[in-house]
Amino acid sequence: MSPTSRLAAAGEWLEAHPIAYFLALVAAPVTAKVAVAALTGGGLREAVESGLVFGVVFAAVTLALRRYVGQ
Repeated sequence: MSPTSRLAAAGEWLEAHPIAYFLALVAAPVTAKVAVAALTGGGLREAVESGLVFGVVFAAVTLALRRYVGQ
């Protein structure tokens, strides 16, 4: 199985499992915010909190738009 087909299969699996898809969408901004805070010496708690807020809003809007557009 080529890397491209594995990636496509993973994407299809995530789209078939909305809760896992939602969690994956939330995890990306949280991870990015925490990584930046760790590298710059910022507050990790604030990074997690703001990352979670952004991630939940981002995931909710993404899933709502996907459902509205029909993809």
